[in-house]
Amino acid sequence: MGFKVGDKVRILDGTKQEGWAFSGSMKETIGMVGKIICIDIYDPKYRVMFEEYWWDYNEEDLEKENKELKSPLDLEK
Repeated sequence: MGFKVGDKVRILDGTKQEGWAFSGSMKETIGMVGKIICIDIYDPKYRVMFEEYWWDYNEEDLEKENKELKSPLDLEK
């Protein structure tokens, strides 16, 4: 798929989680949405920034966050 700097991504569960922190602290980010701030040529290659910290993830660990804003007409239904 490929991502670019600035993309908002959600952290997925059910991946190999290769290169994740041994302490398990990265598992707390599963389901969270962050922003890609850097892309490296080596795996894990995507640096994702959350509010006050960042972690590096593999492509398989991420999905693009595509929440669309509802129009005011949709809210009336």
